[in-house]
Amino acid sequence: MDLLKDTTKQADFRREFVYGRQMSLAAPAAFVATYSDAFETGSSYVFAQELAPCGDLLAAVSPPHRGGLGETRTKRVARQLAGALAFLHARRLVHRDVKPENVMLWDAGCRLVKLGDFGVARRSGTVVCRVCAGTAYTAPEVLRPKIISVLPVAGLQLKKFCLYIMTCHIILHKNSLK
Repeated sequence: MDLLKDTTKQADFRREFVYGRQMSLAAPAAFVATYSDAFETGSSYVFAQELAPCGDLLAAVSPPHRGGLGETRTKRVARQLAGALAFLHARRLVHRDVKPENVMLWDAGCRLVKLGDFGVARRSGTVVCRVCAGTAYTAPEVLRPKIISVLPVAGLQLKKFCLYIMTCHIILHKNSLK
């Protein structure tokens, strides 16, 4: 992962690296491995992550792969993502950026998928003053301009919302979400 210093605070880089490393060690089947080496260059912060042989979920449902994943593969993805999110929630961590681009595939049949990118993850109860750029998977209440607290219950509701929207998107592959 290469993060430009111009757009990334060192504290944000450290948080992403530490959360990614901790989660990948605690549950290697659920999260993209973050390796122990991290360093900085003149212009970037860098750490190494596991390569996903089949890319990300967005690529798997985007053209030329029309028609989404189908029911069987979608169920596999949803089951594994729900497990990864439950694991995070049990450790009072809120991912905050669940989307197809952050779900990595290890095989075309979706027998193994892993969640990655802890760049905006926060501990439950953390007060956040900004929201990431909205995506089609962002819950509407998150887009309201105000200071919000990442609460366990709210985090769980957002996870359910994101999982539902992503599941609909990958099974149906409706471009209207873009």
